[in-house]
Amino acid sequence: MQAFYDFRLFYNQSIYPELQHMELQRKRLLRLLSVSVFLLLAIVTAQVYIRIFLVTLLLIIPVGIWIAYLLFRVRVYYQEFKPRVVGLLLDFIDNDINFGTFEYDPKGKIEPERFFESKIFTVADEYIGEDLISGQVRETPFELCELQVREFF
Repeated sequence: MQAFYDFRLFYNQSIYPELQHMELQRKRLLRLLSVSVFLLLAIVTAQVYIRIFLVTLLLIIPVGIWIAYLLFRVRVYYQEFKPRVVGLLLDFIDNDINFGTFEYDPKGKIEPERFFESKIFTVADEYIGEDLISGQVRETPFELCELQVREFF
């Protein structure tokens, strides 16, 4: 029961403020996307009425750059969210005396050779992994990750 209270305290002091910060970023990003869609529709409508080909060509460059910027911002938000939250959770877990330091790699995965040593699968036509967490519990090293392993017949 003590672990529950410890986690509740950790959540309130560390995780919840980070989630609130990320929610603010998400709302700002949504506002930016909404305003951008509105402005893009206004530009397209103006171009339909103006019908000047040169102006249309000149507007394609800044609009394209702006769309690329928006896509970049969305991608950065998605790439930052999970590592921040998982990192905080691992910080809480590895404070226990039985656990060593945990490492999180959002792009990492268990190597196929190591996975196939377990004999869960012997071959796989598709092997995709992400979110590698590695660490040590007492004297036992371990690795875990999200894997998608398929064998087609």
